[in-house]
Amino acid sequence: MLVVLWISTTFEQRVIDDMVKDLSMRKMAVNLTRMLLITVGLWWRCHWSGSI
Repeated sequence: MLVVLWISTTFEQRVIDDMVKDLSMRKMAVNLTRMLLITVGLWWRCHWSGSI
């Protein structure tokens, strides 16, 4: 009984850890995408103002 309980709690902990990891990865991906968009936007603006 105790072993089953221990296995289930460790399994739940692992699932929660994976969820947290997934969330942090997603947050990191969103931040990277935002940074990339900002960089491209700034470069585009500078490029256009330079060519005109």
